[in-house]
Amino acid sequence: TLLPPGDAGGLDRCVDALIGGTAGLLMAAVLPSDPVGPVRREARALLDELSAVLAETGDALRGRDAEAASAALARARASQPLIDELRGALRGGREVTRVSPLMRRRRRVLGKFAELAERTDYAMRNTRVLVRRTYTALCDDEPPAPELADVLGELATAVEVLTDQLGRDGDRTRAREPVLDVVRHARALEGTFTPGPSEVVIEAQLRSIALDLLQATGMTRPEALAAMRGSREDE
Repeated sequence: TLLPPGDAGGLDRCVDALIGGTAGLLMAAVLPSDPVGPVRREARALLDELSAVLAETGDALRGRDAEAASAALARARASQPLIDELRGALRGGREVTRVSPLMRRRRRVLGKFAELAERTDYAMRNTRVLVRRTYTALCDDEPPAPELADVLGELATAVEVLTDQLGRDGDRTRAREPVLDVVRHARALEGTFTPGPSEVVIEAQLRSIALDLLQATGMTRPEALAAMRGSREDE
C-alpha cells in the first residue's frame, strides 16, 4: 500500500500491528491456554449425543414407536455440528502445541483424541443407518425384538463408560469390556428369533458400532476384530 506524501500514520499502524501480533505470539508461547480442555469438552458432548441417540432408539424399538424412532433419526442427523466442533477444537489445540514449547508434550494426548474423534464420527454414521433401519422395521411391522432393544440400551451405557474415562485420570481401556459384553449379548440373540430384513441390518450395525468404539479406546482395527472374535470363544 502506498502512503500519501508526508503521511506516516499508515506506517505507524503497521508497526503497531506488528508489535501487537508479536506480543500475542509471545503470550501464547509463555502463557498458553490448555490445548486439551476444549477438545475433551467437545468429545464428551459428541459421545453424550451418541449415547442418547442409541438409548432413544432402543426405547422406540421396545415400545414399537415409529414416531419416537423418527425423532431419534432426526437427532442423529443433526449431530454433524458436534463432530465439526470437535475437529475445530483439535485444530486449535494443535496450534497451541506448535506455538508453545510448554505444551508440546500434550501432542500425544491430542493424538489420542484425534483417533477418538475419527472413530466416534464413524460410530455416529453407523448409528444413523441403525436408527433409519429401526424406523423402517417399525413402519413395516417386523417381528418384535425386545432383546434387541436391550442390546441397544447396553451399547448406550457402554458409550457412557467411555465418556466417563475421558478425564485427565481416566483410562479408556475400561470401556472395552462393556463394549465386548454388547457383542456377546448380540451374538447370543442369534437363533432366538427370526429377524426381519431391517433387523438383520440393525444387528450388523451394532457390530460395526462396537468395532468403532473399541478403536476409540485405543485398539487398532486388527486388535478390535480379534477381541470381538475372542468374545465368541469366551461364551
